[in-house]
Amino acid sequence: WPVPQHDTFDIEEYLTNHREEGLIEVSTETTNVEMKRGRPDPSEILEGASLAEAPGVFLCGPVRLVDSVRKEASHENGICLTRCVIYDEPFEM
Repeated sequence: WPVPQHDTFDIEEYLTNHREEGLIEVSTETTNVEMKRGRPDPSEILEGASLAEAPGVFLCGPVRLVDSVRKEASHENGICLTRCVIYDEPFEM
């Protein structure tokens, strides 16, 4: 019998005002969680999605960040234009 393949779920959380050491990285068979310091680079956010079989990006952040990720997605050689779904939840503080 064929062994079922599991999709993976990668989570990258960017802590823009975090100064403490000891950021968390957790991995299981189906989930990878990584916490990073600083502001995310839109191309870095889309890098993993462009390699996925059924890519999706869930994004929560300031309107300017959401807009920059969507703009970058439109330049990703059509990968995110044709196969990548972006779900966003913009907010301002």
